[in-house]
Amino acid sequence: ALVADYKARRQFDEELRYVGARQFSADFYSKRRAIFVPDMSYLSNRTQYSSAYVAIPNNQLATMPISLKKSLQLISVHGRYTLYRADHEKK
Repeated sequence: ALVADYKARRQFDEELRYVGARQFSADFYSKRRAIFVPDMSYLSNRTQYSSAYVAIPNNQLATMPISLKKSLQLISVHGRYTLYRADHEKK
């Protein structure tokens, strides 16, 4: 459902980035286009340069750096993940 939500909302060629290990279902439903980043620090660095959609595990939301949280727009919650939009132009 998260990948379908991302596909319906993306306007250009924005990436879908997942925090954490590669997820088979995300890989499959995104046709291997989802990008998996190891942690939120890496994600924070990546969102400085391009707009994207970001899937963050719900169990990691409490540890999200405030600077990253300020740059993300909440989109929706899907099971174990929350989908955000990162727009680098807002910074």
